[in-house]
Amino acid sequence: MAPAHKIRPLDAKFTAAEIAEVKLYVDHVFNTAADRYETIRQNPLTGGHWVPRLDPTKPQKEDAVRAVLARRWHAKHGPPGADLQPLPLGYEERELLKRGGATHILAWYARSLDNLDYDVVEHPSFYDYACGVMVCEFAPPFITQDPKLQRRFPPRQLAGLGGSLYWEPPKGDQRRPSSMRSLP
Repeated sequence: MAPAHKIRPLDAKFTAAEIAEVKLYVDHVFNTAADRYETIRQNPLTGGHWVPRLDPTKPQKEDAVRAVLARRWHAKHGPPGADLQPLPLGYEERELLKRGGATHILAWYARSLDNLDYDVVEHPSFYDYACGVMVCEFAPPFITQDPKLQRRFPPRQLAGLGGSLYWEPPKGDQRRPSSMRSLP
């Protein structure tokens, strides 16, 4: 069965220097992790688990590199509000943000981005995603009916936003919001 999303090469969005710097950082984090000698390890950046003697470490590091690059991209191109930085990586970081308000939407956005292998080119911007959540029938009323959030993120449809609040590339000739077409 083919994956639903083709993983975009990192060099399609990031420079060789950015990728090399993040790879060095990820190697360091993995090599100094508290559980580096354990039988079951947890990815120190994304939270994924693996058994080093059975599972290769390389996919865990690749996931971490993608996540860290997305976090850096979000810091530069994402929302300027201090409440919406940094991009949370992994389940635990996302869950800590789920307390209502904009940070709750940021947690869902990060989960949706993770679901697309942190493809910041394909996935809508945080702002477009948040506006889509505000009109999504699957989003809870404590979000969609919050007047502050409605002002900050004016409700508008986002094609591809589904029941679990994951965004998936629309099929056919539907396009991403125009604000995404001109991203660097």
